[in-house]
Amino acid sequence: MRRGVKFLIYAAGAIVILLVAAYLVAGPLIRQKVDAALRQLPPSLQVSYASLDLGVFTGSAVLRGVEVKFVPLADTQHRHWVETGRVELSGVRLWDLVFSKELRAASLTVEGCRAELDEYLLKKDIPLPRVESPFAVVSIAKIRWKDVRMEVHRGGVKTVYLAGEGSVNRDRLAELLIDTLRSWPGVDKLELGRTKGHQVDWVAASGGDIRVTGLDVDGLFAHRLIADEISVGHGVVYVFRDRRLPLEAGEKPMPAEMLKRLPMEVRVRSVRLGLTRFTYEEFPKKGDSTGVLRILRLRCVVAPLINHPLPGDPDYVVVKTEGSLMGSGTVEAATRVPLQKGEAYRVEGAFHQLDLTTLNRSAETLGVSIWSQGC
Repeated sequence: MRRGVKFLIYAAGAIVILLVAAYLVAGPLIRQKVDAALRQLPPSLQVSYASLDLGVFTGSAVLRGVEVKFVPLADTQHRHWVETGRVELSGVRLWDLVFSKELRAASLTVEGCRAELDEYLLKKDIPLPRVESPFAVVSIAKIRWKDVRMEVHRGGVKTVYLAGEGSVNRDRLAELLIDTLRSWPGVDKLELGRTKGHQVDWVAASGGDIRVTGLDVDGLFAHRLIADEISVGHGVVYVFRDRRLPLEAGEKPMPAEMLKRLPMEVRVRSVRLGLTRFTYEEFPKKGDSTGVLRILRLRCVVAPLINHPLPGDPDYVVVKTEGSLMGSGTVEAATRVPLQKGEAYRVEGAFHQLDLTTLNRSAETLGVSIWSQGC
């Protein structure tokens, strides 16, 4: 019995010594690998972190104060910048990191992320430098994030995009879930037009219960958005325009042209927008008060959403909408957006049980604007 107890004590002691040795050895080795990888980055890409905590016993790694800067030009005023408060990998096989260059984890969690993108660099279409991955294999089962904020700076005006919480279940084709997504200009709605010097739409929008199914995660790294379906459970859209300002000079691109100008290839079988409240407000060219037009219970289906058509693709993107104009009756419309240059746009629609008196107050203001603009 005494020998058995001694053996158990020795075994337990040996295990503790091995675990402590593993922590002491693996920790510095992994930190060395991280620091060595950062030193190999090109000068235009700067990455730093405040601390790295490794849980050899729990299989976790936590990075705090991560900062990434992309400064491709000598003019350091133009840059992309990302800062993240906390990044955690859980379910990590730390020994695979040390000895086999394989990053395998159960989940990746990002908290408190803020990004600033410079539109000048976006328009220049400067590619990110090619970075060789220090890992031969990367496999993360689930990616989660919360408290994410992104700003795009355009000529002194910033547009803010805010994501609440979301997750990606990683497989060859993944499912992306976003709790809340918001977008709004970073300036007052009247100030935006004055800053631009011409009429411009001030748009604030939010959506919830967003689900992307059949997402090709690898395609995102190649600037391709490929998915089976994107659905938004509910949303709110508000648009304001000050028509007292002059119109912007030049030709305005049609929807098909705007799709083709997107900085990535888009190929989604269908996009579905659930119950949404749409509000359009404008200050007319003549008058002293704004007019408001609302569409309630708006639903929309776009199928397919393609911006770079291939042989065999449909000739049109079909947009079907349904809603209640000022809360009275229903409005249905089907719009066909041509994917081939020179083809005509086609719109068909109908009003059902619409009470025209509900439009009187808005028509008094909006009608003056419409006629004065010759629309």
